[in-house]
Amino acid sequence: SQRYLYAQVSLQDSDGIHRCGGSVVAPDFIITASHCAAADIQTVVVGVYDLSDYSYGNVEIFGVNYMYLHPDYNEGTFE
Repeated sequence: SQRYLYAQVSLQDSDGIHRCGGSVVAPDFIITASHCAAADIQTVVVGVYDLSDYSYGNVEIFGVNYMYLHPDYNEGTFE
């Protein structure tokens, strides 16, 4: 599909603040660092090139349904 050619996305909290980046690995799956789960990620913004200006490009915003953490992730050490 040509719709999801973007390699990078913005992962944002409930206030629309960019907290982490992510990479599209499938139309419904984004991979990011495990420590981003602590940032209360609520939305995925695809197609934006400038986080201060959404007026150009083909921007789409999606809600986050679920975050999977690596089973060996340690929240205390971020490892």
